[in-house]
Amino acid sequence: MSVAEFMNICVSDPEYGYYTTKQQIFNVGGDFTTAPELGQFFGEVFALLNSKSLGVWIEVLLKQMLGVLKVPSTPISIIELGPGTGKLALDVLRSLFTIRKSLQGINMSFVDISDKLKTTQQQKLLNFLQSKNVYMNYKEIEVGPQKMDSFTSDGDFSMCWGRTLAQVMEHDLRRMESAKK
Repeated sequence: MSVAEFMNICVSDPEYGYYTTKQQIFNVGGDFTTAPELGQFFGEVFALLNSKSLGVWIEVLLKQMLGVLKVPSTPISIIELGPGTGKLALDVLRSLFTIRKSLQGINMSFVDISDKLKTTQQQKLLNFLQSKNVYMNYKEIEVGPQKMDSFTSDGDFSMCWGRTLAQVMEHDLRRMESAKK
């Protein structure tokens, strides 16, 4: 047995795996805390970096405030590995929505082996989206040997959850190819 196979069993075994059986992983009562759990700054900086550069963002923000310029909706694809409670994704989504005033052209993909954490992430993000009047359509899709959760809006915004990076990347490639048609 390789080290990779052993570690995969340790974290994802349905009966004994760390992420599949542990009740409290993060924060108080858990084993560790990650930067996004401490505040929204980490997610905001990430969103800024995905908006090309801080200098450009400040210029665009000032022009927006003066009513001179609208932010272009350049497509953005984000893949998060092991999104935990979904806090980073929520902070990034909130910041991108604030910067762009729209989620058009944004695709967020998540890789997680824990069904419990996936449900927490989905609830957190869907609640935020609903508060902004962005409603998502759910579809379970087959990509590779396992199914994925896929959510799309009428405004060209999508989110999906897979169990492996390969599965998520295959889904993203299919999505981009169908968008070209």
